[in-house]
Amino acid sequence: MMLKPYKKCPVPILQQPRNEYNTLRQANLFAFTLLPSFNYYLRLFTFLCFGMILLAPFVALNVSAPQDPISSVLIDIKISVIILLMILLRTYLGWSYICKRLLSAIIVYEESGWYDVEIWVKAPLDLAQDRLVAEYTVKPILKRIQQSTIILLLYLFIVEIKNVI
Repeated sequence: MMLKPYKKCPVPILQQPRNEYNTLRQANLFAFTLLPSFNYYLRLFTFLCFGMILLAPFVALNVSAPQDPISSVLIDIKISVIILLMILLRTYLGWSYICKRLLSAIIVYEESGWYDVEIWVKAPLDLAQDRLVAEYTVKPILKRIQQSTIILLLYLFIVEIKNVI
């Protein structure tokens, strides 16, 4: 759902939370988080596989792959998971920033530069609409990213425990 700009709002268009939300929805790095669950997890798996393919030559050069292929594959998977965790962290930070801006009753903005900060109070109807979007669209995205991150961190933890034992 694309949000329409505020009516009678002095905030520059690019600094309005609704416009920031719309921009984030359309950004390539963030758009996959809006997919249905199956497609979202499939995209994460695709990122992981793509990362493994790209990293395989570097891992093979740095690890004695011919002598220990299982170890080199595990290292490749670990590095790919860490890169995927960084992507998830970036998407989480972006969505949480937008969520905070949508939930806030005021908008802090800069009119012409960093030295002249202004504040605009949202109208009650605009605030209600923004909070609905934050609660029912953005917060489920944040929860899904958190769950994915926990799963990947658990995987890394389990693999490290097995390496120690």
